[in-house]
Amino acid sequence: MTELGGYFGITKESMYSKIRDPKLSTIIEIAKFLDVDPLELFEPSSEYSHVYSNGEWLGIKKTI
Repeated sequence: MTELGGYFGITKESMYSKIRDPKLSTIIEIAKFLDVDPLELFEPSSEYSHVYSNGEWLGIKKTI
């Protein structure tokens, strides 16, 4: 949180407040910071799961 707060130019305490109810722009910026797709930051419903191959995110697919 400290590094992420530094990226945003705010304290880690302020970062916790920022992510409590984030705007879409905040989610996109966090994904850029983490070098991931913004969708990777969301937990899919029980019918879906994240799919990875060799550490690369392939997307969200329906669980069989």
